[in-house]
Amino acid sequence: ERASARETAIRTAVGAFCMELLKIFDVKIVNRTISIGNIFDNDEVNMQDDRVLKKIMSSNVFCYDNEKEKDMINAIDDAKQNGDTLGGCCQISAFNIPVGLGSYSFYDRRADYRIGGALMSVQGVKSIEFGEGISASKSKGSMMDDEISIKNGIYNRLTNNAGGIEGGITNGMPIVAKVYMKPIPTIKKEIQTVDLYGNKVKDRYERSDTCAVPALGVICKNVMSYELCRLFLEKFSGDCLEDIKVSYDNYLRRVKRN
Repeated sequence: ERASARETAIRTAVGAFCMELLKIFDVKIVNRTISIGNIFDNDEVNMQDDRVLKKIMSSNVFCYDNEKEKDMINAIDDAKQNGDTLGGCCQISAFNIPVGLGSYSFYDRRADYRIGGALMSVQGVKSIEFGEGISASKSKGSMMDDEISIKNGIYNRLTNNAGGIEGGITNGMPIVAKVYMKPIPTIKKEIQTVDLYGNKVKDRYERSDTCAVPALGVICKNVMSYELCRLFLEKFSGDCLEDIKVSYDNYLRRVKRN
């Protein structure tokens, strides 16, 4: 059971409490499904917009586009009928994260190490990227650098290709992570294996789901919440909520002043 995806149940529950704490500081963490199988819904949408988020949350597969939602559901039904399974990708976005969480000096204190490691530890996850990590590997630096602007004394980035983390530290932009899940390996179709005596046999089928990508989004949202909460409390520590608020407010004033 420790290797089973059931292990994520308690992590999801704990992450929900962490999310409630972060909400006090206006941190918002949301999820959406980007793809199931070869059906993609990766158009840019403003996930800070409550209307957009409501539409995503009302979808059976957490997909924004209604037509793509139908295609995804049909793909799942087809895979089930054929005794197969599907993987896919979900996006987790965290908004209003203060600048400066994490560390540039020690690898195990880096924000991307902490969040990335936690997401990779979820059963079935085989790859993650922050921001436009995959596209960046095929692009030029001049195309991927997030330029800095200033307006009314407030600094901002014109793009968010880095996904909100640079040099192991949050840069104040939304943290955006895409999490890629393999198809569930337990399938009705017979595949070759060997028994304990080295004889070639066909594997034995056990009941399983056809696609767990929508559930993955919920799990990863809460897993990220837990790690962000740890980073947050390490930066703004205190043994009661009021002390944390004071530390947080003082930090924001200092950052704004400097």
